[in-house]
Amino acid sequence: MKSIEPLHRGLRLPRGVTFTRTALLFDPDLTPEEWAEVGSYLSAAHRACGTWTGDWVRHGRANYDPQFVAVQMGQLELPLHAVEKFELQAQVAPESRREELTPEHHLVAAKRLSDPEEREDWLDKAARLGLSPRELQASIRAGEVTRIDQKKRRLSFPSPGAVRRAFDDWQAALGDSWTKTWTIEDCDVVLADLEPMAAFCERVKLRRDELRFGPEVEKAEKLSRVRETAEGNAEKLKGGE
Repeated sequence: MKSIEPLHRGLRLPRGVTFTRTALLFDPDLTPEEWAEVGSYLSAAHRACGTWTGDWVRHGRANYDPQFVAVQMGQLELPLHAVEKFELQAQVAPESRREELTPEHHLVAAKRLSDPEEREDWLDKAARLGLSPRELQASIRAGEVTRIDQKKRRLSFPSPGAVRRAFDDWQAALGDSWTKTWTIEDCDVVLADLEPMAAFCERVKLRRDELRFGPEVEKAEKLSRVRETAEGNAEKLKGGE
């Protein structure tokens, strides 16, 4: 395996720059080149943060008391599925990771391959041949390099589960502060975004009941009541009641 390369210079803040929890501060004599290097640092740090998190969690689990580690992980304030993703991504050994590849490449390798040498081999191929994460995944499945024609690629949409996870992330980040800080206008904006989803849920429930009750005549009246209730609720949501 190749040796670990020293940190990219973009991960070093130049002189005259300090940061706090709320600000990035610059000396008045900072040069344009030094200012540009700060941008390189921010870009690299943003890209690496998930992997750093995974490495931190894995080191803790391997070396410290499980209860202590679980408590300390709470300070991340991240949903469990995000931490699990970063931890899985970090299963790729540091010496096998490629700076020119994305965290998604390393996640694919961690998910699809258990052998460290196979991971390193496929990551080498991805870096050398310029494979996208999707192409890397397809190649591992096929056992040979596989290209994906972007022009013929079907459009994909997030699954309801992905939408739910995004909603959970948003709600976790929001916390309970909104109950004290939101104005009427804020509530209206959020309701305008959420009401179509609530209305769609009512339509799905209606379709489920149609399938459950079937076309039987004796159940038509009950189905009609269900339909009226669902449509009434949907109209109320649209009307902001």
